[in-house]
Amino acid sequence: MTKKQPGVPDMEEKIDLDFMSKTPVLIRLYMIDAFEIPPKDDDSDSDPFLKIRLGKTLIDDKKNYQLDTNNPKFNRLFEIKTTLPGPSELEIEVWDWDQIGADDFIGRTKIDLENRFFSRKYRKLKDVPIETHSLYHPASSLKQGSVRFWVEIIPQGDNDALDRIWNITPRPPADFELRAIIWEARDVPIMDVEGTTDIYVTGTISDGTTLKTDVHLRSQNGKGSFNWRMVFPVKLPMKSNTISFKIWDKDLIAKDDFISEISLDISKEAETAYNHEIAIPFHDPKKKNEEKFWLKCKGTDEKGQLTDRGEILVSMELIPKSAADLSKVGQGRSEPNQNPFLPPPIGRLKLSLNPLNMWEQLIGPVARRQVYCVLYLICCGVFLYLMGPQIMVALFFKVTGKIFG
Repeated sequence: MTKKQPGVPDMEEKIDLDFMSKTPVLIRLYMIDAFEIPPKDDDSDSDPFLKIRLGKTLIDDKKNYQLDTNNPKFNRLFEIKTTLPGPSELEIEVWDWDQIGADDFIGRTKIDLENRFFSRKYRKLKDVPIETHSLYHPASSLKQGSVRFWVEIIPQGDNDALDRIWNITPRPPADFELRAIIWEARDVPIMDVEGTTDIYVTGTISDGTTLKTDVHLRSQNGKGSFNWRMVFPVKLPMKSNTISFKIWDKDLIAKDDFISEISLDISKEAETAYNHEIAIPFHDPKKKNEEKFWLKCKGTDEKGQLTDRGEILVSMELIPKSAADLSKVGQGRSEPNQNPFLPPPIGRLKLSLNPLNMWEQLIGPVARRQVYCVLYLICCGVFLYLMGPQIMVALFFKVTGKIFG
């Protein structure tokens, strides 16, 4: 057991002395984020910002409001000098910024600094924990979201703690490329009356950028071949990490017919790619080692029921811009056509000098059957027109011969 030196107070005695004397301290409040903030605007999410209060000190961080989000990432450090014992109730307030009119108060939480500073357990902590506090509004008993933070109380003279400042400034957005390849489609419903569908696929990311494949003309079996690359420049992190694919039927005169769609949440892949600055290939959720996977697209049928209306075979990858520049690829099948090489699609319409071959490719099976029926009826009509008189005369003589013997 270590013998206590005369005249030197131990930790417990020091804390007791602090109770009897005023201690200048620096309060460092590290605000991380908030979540599930209720919307205060009629037509959009809230625009949250922070106000920090301690005694007569007010820090209004209105200039750093965040537009249209219920889950703001603050990543802000606030410092306040005070004396303990003294004003000790630290208030964290979240407000909604309004361009016109007064800002809306959302909710607050309170932290008792003296309760922490004079706690022997708190003083012995090596690392201050991250805390999550609920926000409340005086006019409601319902929770108004939550905030995450940690707070440090540093006595004057603790130079090591004063010099140790954690950098929680968020990384700036990073440039990436999202590369999606549409390989083929299957089970696409027939959309045109002649029994064909002119299939193409569009891809849209959350910022509204839309790319589309070329058209597989005159598909008669619900299949389409594309081998088409879509290259989307993106900045991570994105507010919404989604990509949607839609299957369409191309019409030359009328508006193109929407068939079906699927939307993918790529938040996990985007977060990993951004945090580690690496390329992330997407995998089949059911077969983890498969980089090509089928996506079922949903749409409404003739009865208005939501059902499966086609599938597309895709592969996708998120690549940092620096790596993408070293291995550039072209849109579609244009050069540079690499990583991977995309061959020409198969099963497409092919020009031919054989009229029957072109007939089979251009005219759908329903229209062909209708044409065949019309031709058959025309042939029958021509046959009856040309041969009818002779048939009638032959029948006449045959009947009269039997009558008159």
